[in-house]
Amino acid sequence: MRRAHRACHHASLGVDGEAEEQWSYVFTDFTGASPARETISSFNELVTAYSLSYDGNGRLVDAASDDGDAITYNYDDAAGVITIDSNSGEAVGTLTYDDEGRPLTESWTGSHPQMIDSLDVYAWDGDALLSGTYSSGSEDAPHTLELVATETLRYSCESARRGSRSLRGPRLQLRR
Repeated sequence: MRRAHRACHHASLGVDGEAEEQWSYVFTDFTGASPARETISSFNELVTAYSLSYDGNGRLVDAASDDGDAITYNYDDAAGVITIDSNSGEAVGTLTYDDEGRPLTESWTGSHPQMIDSLDVYAWDGDALLSGTYSSGSEDAPHTLELVATETLRYSCESARRGSRSLRGPRLQLRR
């Protein structure tokens, strides 16, 4: 049964509190907990909208944009891998997870002329994220990865060590 429910998420990315980019994500046409539509806007201008499809486990498997782009999601539960393919290889992402569902790596590559490869690697101690290492290509060498940054997390209290799962938290602010 479809509900006419709407969920909105806003994201701002900027420096020193000044928004350089502002995105709005609106999810509608819910069946259970899963939306059938996603509309993305930037500074209140429509960027694109997607029709969403799910597998029997409620996981996103297809996102078809109104302008013809197609994104597919494949899940290998045994290996802890999610593969995301946008437009038949223009952008391909591979996300790996450990047995506890913690992210280990996220890599992106593709055939689109503007695609710049990237690789993020996360190190864990139990549920405590220890570090993130970020590598990326450049405009001059889009498929040659170079180290961009390594972030090491230090926890000042036991509850923070046990409860932290924030990846790249300082870079992106989400508001509901």
